[in-house]
Amino acid sequence: MTGTPARMLWGGLDTGGETSRLTLIDDRHALVLDITIASDPAKILAALSALGNTTIVNIAAEASATANHLVRDLRAAGVAITLYEVFQVSRYLRARRNKTDANDARGLAEIAKLQLPSIASVRLKTTDTQLLRAQLAMRHRLNMQRVACEGAMRSHLSLQFGRIGPFNSRSAMEGIVRDTLTRL
Repeated sequence: MTGTPARMLWGGLDTGGETSRLTLIDDRHALVLDITIASDPAKILAALSALGNTTIVNIAAEASATANHLVRDLRAAGVAITLYEVFQVSRYLRARRNKTDANDARGLAEIAKLQLPSIASVRLKTTDTQLLRAQLAMRHRLNMQRVACEGAMRSHLSLQFGRIGPFNSRSAMEGIVRDTLTRL
């Protein structure tokens, strides 16, 4: 005697900082689950396991900073979840009449089911790679701020003292600023 076959479901997870919207549809695109849930992998896993005899074929999520930790933890727990490129998903979701978390999650569930070739999946980068990228972005931002400050200082000093020499290094900048200020 065989048991009842597991119902196959596809999902969409519209992630947010505090809460996320989880929607599951069946093979006929009928809505099975549509809830707002804490953006906590344990809570999401509990909601999925409460469905009983089901197979989650795939859950779709947009690649974003709020999705990364959820996707990583859900995959570690054995959930099939795919990240999709944000701009391509946005074009698909824009066709919906009302832009809401519920509609976005439903659209993501449809993307998971249909696996549209026009919407590319993306690879979740490792934590080390994401950390390195964040550090490089911070370094770039700080360099831009330094250059902007040097430019503002040069502009301000040149208004009072005429042309200011080049700042080739921090010590050269300090020397020029000190020399200029001693003329006050």
